[in-house]
Amino acid sequence: MTILAEMRDHYLAEFEKAAKKLPGPGGARRAALDRFGELGLPEGSEEAWRFTDITPILETPFKSVARPGDPSRVADLARGLLQGCQLTFVDGLFAPNLSKLD
Repeated sequence: MTILAEMRDHYLAEFEKAAKKLPGPGGARRAALDRFGELGLPEGSEEAWRFTDITPILETPFKSVARPGDPSRVADLARGLLQGCQLTFVDGLFAPNLSKLD
């Protein structure tokens, strides 16, 4: 199994653990996760993702959280021009203290 397939399976398993605690209706969320299960994470060979480095996603362990975390853990996820504006969501809720709206 490739690292991308392992990460996909991990994300899907973590979602199943947290699904009942997430706010709002879950139908669209379920459909999106089902689609993610089919497609998985993008590979560099896909034209639309050819110039996108997903290494930060792969290097950041994903697990659902009960409360917002330490801002320094997400501070360097955005790179290049994206560093000026970073919206952070924790368990589907906007976390202004972890976001940068410069």
